[in-house]
Amino acid sequence: MRLREDKEIFGIAFLDVISCALGAVILMIIIAKNGDTEQIVSIDDSSVVRAVPLDVALSSKVTQLKSELKKINQRTQSLTARLADIEAENKELDRQIDAKTQAAQENRSRNIGTMNSIYTGGIPVGREHIIFIIDTSGSMGANWKRVMSTLTAIMEAHPRVKGLQIISDNGAYLLKGYAKKWIPDNISSRSVAVEKLRNWRTLSNSSPVEGLETALKTYASRSDPISIYVLGDDFTGDSFEAVTNTVDRWNINKDTGERRAIIHGIGFSWGIGDRYATLMREVASQNGGVFVGLK
Repeated sequence: MRLREDKEIFGIAFLDVISCALGAVILMIIIAKNGDTEQIVSIDDSSVVRAVPLDVALSSKVTQLKSELKKINQRTQSLTARLADIEAENKELDRQIDAKTQAAQENRSRNIGTMNSIYTGGIPVGREHIIFIIDTSGSMGANWKRVMSTLTAIMEAHPRVKGLQIISDNGAYLLKGYAKKWIPDNISSRSVAVEKLRNWRTLSNSSPVEGLETALKTYASRSDPISIYVLGDDFTGDSFEAVTNTVDRWNINKDTGERRAIIHGIGFSWGIGDRYATLMREVASQNGGVFVGLK
């Protein structure tokens, strides 16, 4: 009986100890879980607080960049369209220039191509300034229509120049308002000059020396690239050498020895000899030009 009581007391005590221990373990687990939960919540809460504004900022920045990219694309499309328009305009201008150049070349071939020249290439063109020196004597009246067509053809062979001038063989200016200046090159001024030339009659001694001297003294010293076209049918001067010396005096650059202007001669034959042709062949030869004789 005693042994049984001892066993019961021992069993109850053991159960109490186990129960207390188990209770302590459960309490510790609860405390540990509560601590972890607080930490996790704290971390999660902090993360959420920080993450939400970052996402909003990134989303706003992306929207802004997309908007700017859209504007850039629209601007690019606009510029591309404008570039296409400019290229089309340039092609049209090139086409018009080519057409005018071809027409000028055809006119030149029609009016000058039949000239009997000692140079097979005809009259060179291409200088930025052109001067015509024209014999206005009575003998040229019979050839005046050909004078005008020849001058017009040469002008058309220069579709664009920086300036032009028309002077008589005696040094008189066709358009007095542009004396010692360049006539501006445009459709209006060309038309006015040609119309004025139609009925132009001024004092002439059938010698180009005065006209050449006026042109070279006034324009050649300006260093502008110049072509001079001398149109005439006779030379009444006493000496060829006097003319060539005058030309040399004003057309040779003393520093370089080069000729300032190229001089061409165009002769209109009327059956009284070849003094003009002889003179202008020499003048043209010495000054980089050519002589063309019309029959």
